[in-house]
Amino acid sequence: MKNILHFLLLTITFSLFSQDKITDTIQGTKQNLDEVIVQSIRVKYSSPITHSNISKTELSLRNLGQDLPILLNFLPSVVTTSDAGTGVGYTGIRIRGVSAQSTNITINGIPFNDTESLGTYWVNLPDFTSSIQSLQVQRGVGTSTNGSGAFGASINILTDDISEDPYAEISNSIGSYNTYKNTVKFSTGKINNAFELSGRLSKIKSDGYVDRAFSDLKSYFLQGSFSKGNTLITIANASKWAIDKNLVNESLVTHKDSLKNERRRYVDAGEHIGRERLGGAIFKVDLDRTHPLAFGYRDDQIPVYKNNNVFIKPSKNYYSNVAVYTKNPHMDGYISKKNMKNYLKSSASLIVSKIGSGRVILFADNPNFRGSWYGTNKLFLNALFLGSNISVPGE
Repeated sequence: MKNILHFLLLTITFSLFSQDKITDTIQGTKQNLDEVIVQSIRVKYSSPITHSNISKTELSLRNLGQDLPILLNFLPSVVTTSDAGTGVGYTGIRIRGVSAQSTNITINGIPFNDTESLGTYWVNLPDFTSSIQSLQVQRGVGTSTNGSGAFGASINILTDDISEDPYAEISNSIGSYNTYKNTVKFSTGKINNAFELSGRLSKIKSDGYVDRAFSDLKSYFLQGSFSKGNTLITIANASKWAIDKNLVNESLVTHKDSLKNERRRYVDAGEHIGRERLGGAIFKVDLDRTHPLAFGYRDDQIPVYKNNNVFIKPSKNYYSNVAVYTKNPHMDGYISKKNMKNYLKSSASLIVSKIGSGRVILFADNPNFRGSWYGTNKLFLNALFLGSNISVPGE
C-alpha cells in the first residue's frame, strides 16, 4: 500500500510540472513586419555581366509577325530554330549553346518558364513583341532571382509603358508562304490623371515553309495601370543626373566661355580647374514661404550650404521655384568670380518639377550636410513628409 501511494505522488508531481506555463516574450504581442519587395534587377552598363539592351524601336524594325526568338537572332551567341521554317509557331532559342531549359525568361519580373520542363513555349505568345517596351538579354549566369533556370542566360522583358495620351494603331504585314499579320493596338491614355487601360488584338497566319506546318494564331493582350503619382527627391549631382537624363523638363545654367580656345600651360591645369570648384561656401536664397516645402519657416531669406558645381536654371513654371539665390547671395566661403557671375546668381537652389502625375523635388544644394546644417534640413523633411501632397500649378 505504501508503494502504491508513493507511485501516485510521483505521478501527480510530474503532472504538475508538465502543466507549467513557459513565458514567451513574443507570444501575445503584435509583430509588424516591414514590406518586402522581390524583384528581378537588370544590370547596368558597368556591371561585369555580358548583356544586350533592346529597345522598342529596334524590335519594331524587325517585327513582321515572327516569334521573339527569331527577332533576337542578330545578337551575339544566339542561335534560333523554327519548326515551320518561317519563324512563326514553334520556335526555339539557344544562347551560348545552352538549351532553352537553362534560359530564364521573365515578363515584368514574373517567371514565364514552364514549371515542369523549365522550357518556354513561344507559340503561346504570338505577336507578343508588339507589346514589348524593352528587353535585356544576359548571356551566362546573370542577376535573375528565379532559380537555376538562369544558368545559361536570362531574358528580361518589360511590356508597354503607361501612355499619357490616348491612341489607336493598326499595323499589317505580309510575306512569303502566305504569311500575314494583322494587329490592332489601343490605349485610353491617363484617365483622371491616374488610370490607364491598353490592349492589343493580333492574328497571324502562315502556310509555313515545311509541308503541313501551317500556323493560325490569334492572341490578345490587356494591361491596366493605376498611377497616383509618387515623389522623387534628388540632391546635388542626383538633380543634375535627373536633368541630363531628361527625367524632368528642366535645364542647367550654361555659359559660353569666350576664352575656350585660349592656349594654357599644361602645368597650370590643376590650379585653373581647382579654382572653379566649389569646395564649400554659404549663400543666401530667397524662399517662397507660401510653398508647402517652406512650411515652418519665418524668414523669407535663409542661408544654404553649397559644396558642388550644380547650377539649376529657374523653372519655366513660375510656381516651381521654391528657393532662388538672391542678387547678392555670398555670405561666407570661397567662390570664383566666374561661378558667381555666370552661374550662381542666375540659378535656383530648390525647384519642384512635375513628371506624369507625380513630381520631382530638385535640391541643387545638400540640405542635410553632415547632419549639422540645421537651417535647411526642414526643407528636406517637408519634402519627405509633404511631398506627396504637392501639386505643381500651371502645367
